[in-house]
Amino acid sequence: IHTGRTHQIRVHMAHLGYPLLGDRLYAPKAVQDMAPRQMLHAWRLAFTHPVSGEDMHFTCPPPQDMPDTALAAMRRMQRIVITGNPGSGKSALSASLAALGVPVISADDVVADLYAPNGAGSQWIGHLRSGLLGPAGAVNRTALMAAMQEDPVLRRDVEQTVHALAQQRIADFWDQQESAGLPLAAAEIPLYFECGWQQFFTPVPLSVGVHCPLPQRSARTAETRGWNQEKMAALEAWQWPEDRKMAACDLVITNEDDLPRLQKKAAELLEELRMREQNTAKEQNRILVGLWGPVEGNGR
Repeated sequence: IHTGRTHQIRVHMAHLGYPLLGDRLYAPKAVQDMAPRQMLHAWRLAFTHPVSGEDMHFTCPPPQDMPDTALAAMRRMQRIVITGNPGSGKSALSASLAALGVPVISADDVVADLYAPNGAGSQWIGHLRSGLLGPAGAVNRTALMAAMQEDPVLRRDVEQTVHALAQQRIADFWDQQESAGLPLAAAEIPLYFECGWQQFFTPVPLSVGVHCPLPQRSARTAETRGWNQEKMAALEAWQWPEDRKMAACDLVITNEDDLPRLQKKAAELLEELRMREQNTAKEQNRILVGLWGPVEGNGR
């Protein structure tokens, strides 16, 4: 800034695409609404006195509402992905979080909606190959799975298209929850890593893996879903080995006990996330305050 003309900083910054928070004249409406006032403050001034020739230096630390406003603008809703191999207890953990007030969406439920009569997925699959829809027009998932096992090209085409539709539904869900001002929302996505979904979402979600040994998972799926060993092996083969998937997760919850114990772990997870958010906010505040450097004087 050389001339000090009225509004010069505000006009130039807006022209460069970086309008000042709270600037009611030059900033877009969304940026205006992010601050209670214009976030402009001269914290350090230096010049040569026009009469004496003395070097003059003045500092005035920024008011607290400036870092507070910047921190508020930086914060985003925490997005959580719940993942794991078949029978690990992903849905039980998701239900436990929902019972604690966390909005949750399930990729499986999204796919079920896509596969329903007149769903976007069923309409496309019906045109793709005959015999894959039931009498009512819904996708026959048994027939589709058998066809996908026999035809890798069909499996690739179905997965790419259906996954793209499901991705968008989940992204829209998270955006809606954030717009509503919620601090946290979760999505249960079994094939999160296998399908490369960790590259899709912005901001990147925190991934939580649910671990359970294979023998216990096989027994669960046989009891609750009626899966035989052949079906379990086929679905397991389509996913990463459990140790690889858990290693890719940010957090891992072991689910070898009963449901009450898993519900307790869900509450502990929320407490850990709350503590992480507090620590992140403190670090961001430390960085912001540090940007102004040490106060060099007390001029007026």
